[in-house]
Amino acid sequence: VLGWERSWNFLALARMEGEKIEERYAYGAAWAGFSSGGDIEARTANRPEPEYVFRDSQNAFILSGASSLGKNMAVGVNCKYLSHALDTGFGSGMGVDLGFWHHPFLHTAWGLMLQDIYSQLGWGDEHTDRLPLYLRAGAAQQMLDEALLLSGDLGLECFQAAGAVRDIRYHLGAEYRIAGQWSVRAGLDSGRWTLGVGGRLLLGNFAWLQIDYAAAGERLPAEGITHFISLAAHFLP
Repeated sequence: VLGWERSWNFLALARMEGEKIEERYAYGAAWAGFSSGGDIEARTANRPEPEYVFRDSQNAFILSGASSLGKNMAVGVNCKYLSHALDTGFGSGMGVDLGFWHHPFLHTAWGLMLQDIYSQLGWGDEHTDRLPLYLRAGAAQQMLDEALLLSGDLGLECFQAAGAVRDIRYHLGAEYRIAGQWSVRAGLDSGRWTLGVGGRLLLGNFAWLQIDYAAAGERLPAEGITHFISLAAHFLP
């Protein structure tokens, strides 16, 4: 739930194969969509009333694959089709992400992600936008008999052509499990506090159902709190 009639949605499906940890691999597909709403005002002169309103809509369709590299390492890749509809213009292109995960100790893990490696968005014959490269490194630690999870990551957004860093973001979080099935969470999103709760329910011998809610401070001024709700199902073999 976002202010200014904006919306953000995500849908994903993934499957894991392989019985032994060192032989496991996974594949999946996902869609992510963002819209700034359909009431963006257009003006060609300084006037109180807009000449017309238009919509801004962005979508990413993603195919993913990952594979174990032994018992405590894994690597993954995303291949993305990107689209952006802005007023009467339409842009599209392809993108690639790479990820690496390492589990060196029983309750410790860290990972590295390279997002939008040479990803581009072409607007017909007019011009082509090259998306900034996003580098993120993070780590997680379980404590108190796996009841407490602490995590953090640091991200750098870079202009690929100039090699300059445009933005630096950090995220810190903690999750505490209650009775094994319910969790309370708190975090810091580049200076903004976030809070959340979640729980999962066993649906017979068929699946786990995970429900999560989070509240976070809005990046835009005077917009208050943003609410996030997610639903995930883990189907049992």
